[in-house]
Amino acid sequence: IIYDPAAQNYDAEVQQMAATDPEAVVVIGFDESARIITSMIEAGIGPGDIPVFGTDGNMGNALGEQFEGEAGALEGMRGTTPLTDLSKDFRDRLLEIDPDLSDFNYAGESYDAAVVIALAAIAAESDAGEAIGEQIADVTREGTKCTDFEECSGLLEEGEDIDYDGITGPIDLDDTGDPTSASFAVLEFNAQNMLGEDPEFRQAEAAEQG
Repeated sequence: IIYDPAAQNYDAEVQQMAATDPEAVVVIGFDESARIITSMIEAGIGPGDIPVFGTDGNMGNALGEQFEGEAGALEGMRGTTPLTDLSKDFRDRLLEIDPDLSDFNYAGESYDAAVVIALAAIAAESDAGEAIGEQIADVTREGTKCTDFEECSGLLEEGEDIDYDGITGPIDLDDTGDPTSASFAVLEFNAQNMLGEDPEFRQAEAAEQG
């Protein structure tokens, strides 16, 4: 069902869903997801009634915070988001910067993206976007493996080709700059409307073209 993300409520769309007697519902949304799910609960098709699934735009604790005082409203809602099994050291480093972080969605991916760009700039010996772009894939494959910026930048300065494996693991970008594999997690909201502490991590390979 297509909807307006700026709408104040979604009663009409939810009634349309409820009329089909759904066995499950997938909510593909962002900030508006809380308003959609509120209407779903009122219509008897919320997470406590039928399986409800989310996506990367709403599977975060920010959604749960919208249901303060409504214990169990999201309990059992499941979904996926790009996520890596981050080390405690990396999570602690993030919390030093922002102690109020409630989840780490996209943290590893964002960190690795910044490191790859910086390494590509060193490899290109330029800060021009086009020159950096030409080196993006090359610093992630077919070279000497390295796992942090200091080590990798040192190898580049010595004239070596590098293969950066980052916080998210092997990156191995293809010729168009897309990752050939990625980690994601299956998440579930608990009775406190927060994501559980033990997500299920999975590794996915890119589909072959042609």
